[in-house]
Amino acid sequence: MRKSSCRTDETLRRLEKTVKSLRDNGEAFLPSERILCELVGTSRMTIRKALEVMESQGSIETGRRGRIIVNKWIGSPKGKVAFVSTGSGWIRLPAWNRLWGNLESLLKANGYELDVKLYSDNSTFDPKHLESYDFIIISSIPEKLTDDFAAFMKDHPGTISTYHGYSSITKYTIVLDNYAAGRIAGNLIIESGYKKPAFLGWDNGYLSFKKREAGFFDTLEKANPKYEPPRFLISAVTFHGYIKGYVQRLDEIGDTDIDSIFIYSDEMIGLSYDQFAWKYKIPDEFGIVTVDGSREAAMHHPPICSIGHGTPQIALGIYELIEKIREGKCAKVTKLTLVEPEIHEGATLRKTLKQEEKR
Repeated sequence: MRKSSCRTDETLRRLEKTVKSLRDNGEAFLPSERILCELVGTSRMTIRKALEVMESQGSIETGRRGRIIVNKWIGSPKGKVAFVSTGSGWIRLPAWNRLWGNLESLLKANGYELDVKLYSDNSTFDPKHLESYDFIIISSIPEKLTDDFAAFMKDHPGTISTYHGYSSITKYTIVLDNYAAGRIAGNLIIESGYKKPAFLGWDNGYLSFKKREAGFFDTLEKANPKYEPPRFLISAVTFHGYIKGYVQRLDEIGDTDIDSIFIYSDEMIGLSYDQFAWKYKIPDEFGIVTVDGSREAAMHHPPICSIGHGTPQIALGIYELIEKIREGKCAKVTKLTLVEPEIHEGATLRKTLKQEEKR
């Protein structure tokens, strides 16, 4: 027996629930309008209006074989999420762009509204821009706005940072274990048989970079206390100054007798590779390992051995954390989550028997 007829808004609600159930059961296509009328309990005209609304929302599509269920959340949003980063018009850093891309597909597919909020050095902080959000994810903010954000988020239950330096102003932090990234880089160089490694990094006070540096040097010191690896640090406050400093450090490295290097991040990694390949046979005479912050290492030819930035794992960790907070399971949530790095094998480190045994 047909259910009693219902208004369009009620029909839409029931239809959303029906479509979600079909999707969860692995169905790719909607049944006929006649069957939908029986399932929902309404007329053919009303069901068509509801179908048109869902199609305009992107929940379903019309194909050659009928209406297709789109793999996205069906129904009312679970909550609103703001992704806060630096930039003007677009997110400034490649690593944060990749995190945003992973989060956008993951959260929206699971029922969350997600917006990006950009702040530049010229921005002012207005609490009204963030008051409506249930969760606020901080990847980076201009230093001058840190106190304003800290004051606003002091009592907000759903604040998450993806940088160690913001752990004091957010409730939770999910970040790559940068110390482990440096430790892994050091071990890779040692196990590959290189004897005179060095470090190239940006001396801008960024805590994640400092932790990578510390992990690297602590590992080398344990392996050979008599060897003191040289540091080549880039000091700059502008992008032009950074490029100039990067080139200067590479020129300085070319005058040394080091046989391997850990580069803190893979921006402009091709420039480094060319500099070393001009003088040495890689990896026979010289080894390179970096942190994959922008995927330049993976896209390089040949690919450069790198430590993964953990972007997909961090995105998944943020989603799982948001779900627990929403469900009231905060007591089971740790305040700091460190994502273990993974190794992207390239062609710039020698393969040793010890490394092969580990794999």
